[in-house]
Amino acid sequence: MTQVLSVLRATWRAVLVTQSLGALFALYPWLEQWHGPDQPSLVASLLSQSVMAALVLIAALVCDEAVRRGMQPWRAFVIALLCASSVNVIIQWLVVSGGHFEEPDALASFSAFMDVATYWGTALMVYVNRRSAQRLLRRIRATELERVRAEQQLIASRLAAVEVQIDPTAVLRELADARDLYASGDAGAGERIESLIGRLRDSVGHGTPSSGGGLA
Repeated sequence: MTQVLSVLRATWRAVLVTQSLGALFALYPWLEQWHGPDQPSLVASLLSQSVMAALVLIAALVCDEAVRRGMQPWRAFVIALLCASSVNVIIQWLVVSGGHFEEPDALASFSAFMDVATYWGTALMVYVNRRSAQRLLRRIRATELERVRAEQQLIASRLAAVEVQIDPTAVLRELADARDLYASGDAGAGERIESLIGRLRDSVGHGTPSSGGGLA
Protein backbone atom coordinates (compact mmCIF):
# COMPACT_ATOMS: atom_id res chain seq x y z
CA MET A 1 0.00 0.00 0.00
CA THR A 2 2.84 2.36 0.86
CA GLN A 3 4.53 1.66 -2.48
CA VAL A 4 1.29 2.36 -4.37
CA LEU A 5 0.86 5.69 -2.56
CA SER A 6 4.47 6.59 -3.35
CA VAL A 7 3.92 5.87 -7.06
CA LEU A 8 0.72 7.93 -7.08
CA ARG A 9 2.45 10.89 -5.42
CA ALA A 10 5.31 10.71 -7.91
CA THR A 11 2.85 10.54 -10.82
CA TRP A 12 0.89 13.55 -9.60
CA ARG A 13 4.11 15.49 -9.13
CA ALA A 14 5.10 14.64 -12.71
CA VAL A 15 1.70 15.76 -13.98
CA LEU A 16 1.99 19.02 -12.06
CA VAL A 17 5.51 19.70 -13.35
CA THR A 18 4.69 18.97 -17.00
CA GLN A 19 1.47 20.98 -16.97
CA SER A 20 3.28 23.88 -15.30
CA LEU A 21 5.91 23.79 -18.03
CA GLY A 22 3.13 23.71 -20.61
CA ALA A 23 1.53 26.80 -19.11
CA LEU A 24 4.91 28.55 -19.12
CA PHE A 25 5.52 27.64 -22.77
CA ALA A 26 2.06 28.99 -23.63
CA LEU A 27 2.45 32.25 -21.71
CA TYR A 28 5.86 33.17 -23.11
CA PRO A 29 4.85 33.71 -26.79
CA TRP A 30 1.56 35.29 -25.69
CA LEU A 31 3.39 37.85 -23.53
CA GLU A 32 6.09 38.31 -26.15
CA GLN A 33 3.47 39.37 -28.72
CA TRP A 34 1.53 41.45 -26.18
CA HIS A 35 -0.98 43.64 -28.08
CA GLY A 36 0.83 42.75 -31.28
CA PRO A 37 -0.89 41.83 -34.54
CA ASP A 38 0.40 38.25 -34.29
CA GLN A 39 -0.50 37.71 -30.64
CA PRO A 40 -1.76 34.12 -30.32
CA SER A 41 -4.87 33.11 -28.44
CA LEU A 42 -3.99 32.35 -24.83
CA VAL A 43 -6.70 29.71 -24.48
CA ALA A 44 -5.62 27.94 -27.66
CA SER A 45 -1.98 28.07 -26.60
CA LEU A 46 -2.77 26.69 -23.13
CA LEU A 47 -4.83 23.87 -24.64
CA SER A 48 -2.14 23.03 -27.18
CA GLN A 49 0.64 23.01 -24.60
CA SER A 50 -1.47 20.99 -22.16
CA VAL A 51 -1.90 18.31 -24.80
CA MET A 52 1.83 18.30 -25.53
CA ALA A 53 2.62 18.09 -21.81
CA ALA A 54 0.38 15.03 -21.46
CA LEU A 55 1.97 13.38 -24.50
CA VAL A 56 5.50 14.03 -23.21
CA LEU A 57 4.59 12.66 -19.76
CA ILE A 58 3.25 9.46 -21.31
CA ALA A 59 6.36 9.23 -23.52
CA ALA A 60 8.59 9.69 -20.46
CA LEU A 61 6.84 6.92 -18.52
CA VAL A 62 6.97 4.56 -21.51
CA CYS A 63 10.62 5.42 -22.12
CA ASP A 64 11.49 4.79 -18.48
CA GLU A 65 9.76 1.41 -18.55
CA ALA A 66 11.55 0.45 -21.77
CA VAL A 67 14.93 1.32 -20.26
CA ARG A 68 14.03 -0.63 -17.11
CA ARG A 69 13.35 -3.68 -19.29
CA GLY A 70 16.75 -3.47 -20.97
CA MET A 71 16.46 -1.07 -23.90
CA GLN A 72 19.29 1.40 -24.38
CA PRO A 73 18.36 4.87 -23.04
CA TRP A 74 19.17 6.76 -26.25
CA ARG A 75 17.11 4.36 -28.37
CA ALA A 76 14.16 4.52 -26.00
CA PHE A 77 14.43 8.31 -25.95
CA VAL A 78 14.43 8.64 -29.75
CA ILE A 79 11.49 6.25 -30.22
CA ALA A 80 9.42 7.88 -27.47
CA LEU A 81 10.15 11.38 -28.78
CA LEU A 82 9.26 10.51 -32.38
CA CYS A 83 6.02 8.83 -31.29
CA ALA A 84 5.01 11.79 -29.09
CA SER A 85 5.83 14.28 -31.85
CA SER A 86 3.86 12.32 -34.45
CA VAL A 87 0.82 11.91 -32.19
CA ASN A 88 0.94 15.63 -31.42
CA VAL A 89 0.78 16.42 -35.16
CA ILE A 90 -2.38 14.32 -35.47
CA ILE A 91 -4.05 15.79 -32.37
CA GLN A 92 -3.21 19.38 -33.28
CA TRP A 93 -4.54 18.78 -36.81
CA LEU A 94 -7.82 17.42 -35.40
CA VAL A 95 -8.12 20.37 -33.02
CA VAL A 96 -7.47 22.96 -35.73
CA SER A 97 -9.76 21.28 -38.29
CA GLY A 98 -12.51 20.87 -35.73
CA GLY A 99 -12.79 17.16 -36.43
CA HIS A 100 -13.66 17.67 -40.11
CA PHE A 101 -10.51 15.84 -41.33
CA GLU A 102 -9.53 18.61 -43.69
CA GLU A 103 -6.24 18.46 -45.54
CA PRO A 104 -3.51 19.37 -43.00
CA ASP A 105 -1.29 22.37 -43.49
CA ALA A 106 2.30 21.22 -44.03
CA LEU A 107 3.84 24.16 -42.17
CA ALA A 108 1.46 23.77 -39.21
CA SER A 109 2.15 20.03 -39.07
CA PHE A 110 5.90 20.61 -39.12
CA SER A 111 5.54 23.23 -36.38
CA ALA A 112 3.48 20.84 -34.24
CA PHE A 113 6.10 18.14 -34.72
CA MET A 114 9.00 20.44 -33.81
CA ASP A 115 7.16 21.86 -30.79
CA VAL A 116 7.52 18.47 -29.10
CA ALA A 117 10.85 17.52 -30.65
CA THR A 118 12.67 20.69 -29.52
CA TYR A 119 12.05 22.13 -26.05
CA TRP A 120 9.80 19.31 -24.90
CA GLY A 121 12.40 16.90 -26.26
CA THR A 122 15.02 18.62 -24.14
CA ALA A 123 12.88 18.15 -21.05
CA LEU A 124 12.38 14.49 -21.93
CA MET A 125 16.12 14.01 -22.42
CA VAL A 126 16.85 15.54 -19.00
CA TYR A 127 14.30 13.21 -17.42
CA VAL A 128 15.71 10.11 -19.14
CA ASN A 129 19.29 10.99 -18.16
CA ARG A 130 18.25 11.65 -14.57
CA ARG A 131 16.38 8.35 -14.31
CA SER A 132 19.31 6.48 -15.87
CA ALA A 133 21.69 8.03 -13.34
CA GLN A 134 19.36 7.12 -10.47
CA ARG A 135 19.05 3.55 -11.76
CA LEU A 136 22.84 3.23 -12.06
CA LEU A 137 23.30 4.59 -8.54
CA ARG A 138 20.79 2.07 -7.17
CA ARG A 139 22.63 -0.78 -8.90
CA ILE A 140 25.96 0.38 -7.45
CA ARG A 141 24.47 0.61 -3.97
CA ALA A 142 22.84 -2.81 -4.30
CA THR A 143 26.14 -4.34 -5.48
CA GLU A 144 28.04 -2.74 -2.60
CA LEU A 145 25.42 -3.91 -0.10
CA GLU A 146 25.60 -7.43 -1.51
CA ARG A 147 29.39 -7.39 -1.21
CA VAL A 148 29.20 -6.27 2.42
CA ARG A 149 26.66 -8.99 3.21
CA ALA A 150 28.85 -11.61 1.54
CA GLU A 151 31.85 -10.49 3.60
CA GLN A 152 29.79 -10.59 6.79
CA GLN A 153 28.58 -14.11 5.98
CA LEU A 154 32.15 -15.22 5.24
CA ILE A 155 33.40 -13.80 8.55
CA ALA A 156 30.52 -15.39 10.44
CA SER A 157 31.17 -18.77 8.83
CA ARG A 158 34.88 -18.58 9.67
CA LEU A 159 34.13 -17.67 13.27
CA ALA A 160 31.65 -20.52 13.50
CA ALA A 161 34.25 -22.92 12.10
CA VAL A 162 36.85 -21.72 14.57
CA GLU A 163 34.40 -22.10 17.46
CA VAL A 164 33.78 -25.69 16.41
CA GLN A 165 37.49 -26.49 16.01
CA ILE A 166 38.70 -25.00 19.30
CA ASP A 167 38.01 -26.91 22.49
CA PRO A 168 37.80 -24.28 25.27
CA THR A 169 38.29 -26.92 27.99
CA ALA A 170 41.52 -28.16 26.42
CA VAL A 171 42.79 -24.60 25.97
CA LEU A 172 42.09 -23.79 29.62
CA ARG A 173 43.83 -27.01 30.66
CA GLU A 174 46.95 -26.08 28.70
CA LEU A 175 46.90 -22.59 30.21
CA ALA A 176 46.68 -24.13 33.68
CA ASP A 177 49.60 -26.44 32.88
CA ALA A 178 51.63 -23.44 31.64
CA ARG A 179 50.79 -21.54 34.81
CA ASP A 180 52.03 -24.46 36.90
CA LEU A 181 55.22 -24.58 34.86
CA TYR A 182 55.76 -20.86 35.48
CA ALA A 183 55.10 -21.36 39.16
CA SER A 184 57.68 -24.16 39.34
CA GLY A 185 60.23 -22.16 37.39
CA ASP A 186 60.34 -24.57 34.47
CA ALA A 187 62.18 -23.10 31.47
CA GLY A 188 59.73 -24.70 29.02
CA ALA A 189 56.76 -22.65 30.25
CA GLY A 190 57.36 -19.83 27.76
CA GLU A 191 57.69 -22.22 24.85
CA ARG A 192 54.45 -23.92 25.89
CA ILE A 193 52.58 -20.58 25.86
CA GLU A 194 54.08 -19.52 22.52
CA SER A 195 53.14 -22.86 20.98
CA LEU A 196 49.55 -22.53 22.19
CA ILE A 197 49.29 -18.96 20.89
CA GLY A 198 50.65 -20.02 17.51
CA ARG A 199 48.12 -22.83 17.15
CA LEU A 200 45.24 -20.52 18.11
CA ARG A 201 46.40 -17.87 15.66
CA ASP A 202 46.62 -20.41 12.84
CA SER A 203 43.13 -21.70 13.57
CA VAL A 204 41.59 -18.21 13.62
CA GLY A 205 43.48 -17.06 10.54
CA HIS A 206 42.86 -20.09 8.31
CA GLY A 207 39.74 -21.64 9.81
CA THR A 208 41.37 -25.14 9.74
CA PRO A 209 42.14 -27.50 12.59
CA SER A 210 45.65 -27.19 13.93
CA SER A 211 47.83 -30.02 15.19
CA GLY A 212 48.75 -30.51 18.77
CA GLY A 213 46.87 -30.68 22.02
CA GLY A 214 44.24 -28.21 23.10
CA LEU A 215 42.41 -28.03 19.71
CA ALA A 216 39.66 -30.39 18.56
